[in-house]
Amino acid sequence: LEDLEGMSQRVLKPDVISYSATISACENGGQWQRALGLLEGTLQRALKPNLISYSAAMSACDAVCKWQRTIELLERMLQCGLEPDECSYSSAIGACAAGARLQRALELLERMPPLTLNGSDPCSAAVGACEAGGQLHCALEFLRPGPSPEGS
Repeated sequence: LEDLEGMSQRVLKPDVISYSATISACENGGQWQRALGLLEGTLQRALKPNLISYSAAMSACDAVCKWQRTIELLERMLQCGLEPDECSYSSAIGACAAGARLQRALELLERMPPLTLNGSDPCSAAVGACEAGGQLHCALEFLRPGPSPEGS
């Protein structure tokens, strides 16, 4: 982190890539507040955070059960015109499970592009949300082949 701050004091100017890498380091170090601060720092420097920036910040928040922040970051990502990837959706759906927000988790799962549903993480997170919401029948639907639990 000192390297990023030092860059701004020298001739080097931090860019989105250096911010994203530092946000990822904060994620790995369990420093969710610092990750959010760095994400805000990109905006203060008139830089546009990218998918990696948001996903790393979301994962950092999700790792410490800051589910509301994780959902807020997904919404901001969408408002900025960024398309969340499987990792982003997994963090958000997992956050919904932590907050016992089953309906929101299912909405996010439905919003995901169909091709990304082949991965196991978003579906596992959705099953966790069903479990947290006491909806065993919903969780069992994910084990059946075919369309999603909502029937689409």
